[in-house]
Amino acid sequence: MKDVNIAFTSTGYGPLWAPCVSSWLRTVAYTARYFQIEHMGKIGGAGVSDRAYTMTAQNCLVKEVLANPDFTHIFMTEMDMILPHDCIVKLLALDKDMASGVYFLRAGHQGGRGQPCLYKKATATEAIRVAQKASTYMHAPLSLFPMDGPFRVDCSGLGCVLFKRRVFET
Repeated sequence: MKDVNIAFTSTGYGPLWAPCVSSWLRTVAYTARYFQIEHMGKIGGAGVSDRAYTMTAQNCLVKEVLANPDFTHIFMTEMDMILPHDCIVKLLALDKDMASGVYFLRAGHQGGRGQPCLYKKATATEAIRVAQKASTYMHAPLSLFPMDGPFRVDCSGLGCVLFKRRVFET
């Protein structure tokens, strides 16, 4: 694998939660150490937004990354994500234009908690729910996907995702 230069980004829309930030620091430290040992890349920068709508913050962070031609990848997380220490290394090893880790929703009501942030296009039988939500994608149970390795989804959230630079350039 050729040298990589990853920009670590996180969107924020309120106070930062210490357990999340601690996990981000572990992730960055683990990834940097892995790159140092493997001699293949670096975490070249980090950007964290504050008190901005998520989509606005993500757009700003991507613009900042694209302004620096040295970055080969952008990793995105959100302020409420606790990351596994090795998630960037594992996503990078897949060598895909876009790779997402599996993570789960936290909701204000019990029925919404623990749903995986994995989406498949809604089936015809879900047409009423789709019309109510105005989305062609619906949350999909984890049991629909293989449990022994990477798998394709129709759409992922942006709480733990690694993009190659060219995704945004094209």
